[in-house]
Amino acid sequence: EGWYPSIGRAVEGVKGSGLRLMPRKDAATFGIQVECVKFEEVNANCRAADPQEARKVLESWKSKASRIEYVEDETILGCAKMYIGMRETLKQHGAKAITINCLGGCYSRKLDAYPCLGFMQLQDEGLMGTCETDIESVMTMLLFRALTKGRMGYISDPCIDAPRRSIIFAHCVSTRRFFGPQGPEEPYEILTHCADREGASSRAFAPVGYPVTTVKLNVTARKLAVQCGIITANDRDDRGCRTKMVVEVRGDNYENIYPHWQTFGWHRVTFIGDFAKDVEKLAEKIGFSLVYEG
Repeated sequence: EGWYPSIGRAVEGVKGSGLRLMPRKDAATFGIQVECVKFEEVNANCRAADPQEARKVLESWKSKASRIEYVEDETILGCAKMYIGMRETLKQHGAKAITINCLGGCYSRKLDAYPCLGFMQLQDEGLMGTCETDIESVMTMLLFRALTKGRMGYISDPCIDAPRRSIIFAHCVSTRRFFGPQGPEEPYEILTHCADREGASSRAFAPVGYPVTTVKLNVTARKLAVQCGIITANDRDDRGCRTKMVVEVRGDNYENIYPHWQTFGWHRVTFIGDFAKDVEKLAEKIGFSLVYEG
């Protein structure tokens, strides 16, 4: 709810903000259908959640977290109900992915709970739960999930780390199973959402030493951005988003992502593994121009 009006106003009101409005018809490029759903529908499914199941989800999250800080059980329980509500909404619509105007919904109190932990759980199970009604990131995740044979992408805000000649991919939502639903579950913490210190979100720790491929579609312009590197650390600095994957970019042009924010928007999607050659073949197959960001 609110995706088109909010993003449209942002584009009109903040020149050069990097936000773009993707025409809805372009979502059908890969046979993907987009349905707009009201907050009330998700909330209704959230409120109808089985209390016992929600309590089990709460206990599961708590038992597996290596650290829980500044978040009460009641808040996590609300997030568990939101997960069940989103899962039910997906089922009702026969959908595989849900993306929510989460900050707008939470700040306006139109959404019952922060969906961050619910997104994490959906991704761990092989479904798609993503932030900020970013349709193109969802499409990127769906397309590359097929290309990587089931691996889950990590949507993030890329930040340049000049001293380490790296990029910090930061967000308050991440899967714990970077290799897919059948893969190992990485350690994680439960903390507040970083931007406002409210609700609950996760800090996941990506496996250090693995190569990664970061991609993003611009469906309207028929372009595909790609960048490769290796995970060197998980930054625990309290600034920025909770999960912060530090990636040393292949080559010397680690700042090359800057000129392309207007083309591809702020978010990028990172997958564990070196898929550079596969990305090149894919771009040729679907007729998209390849843009190297590193």
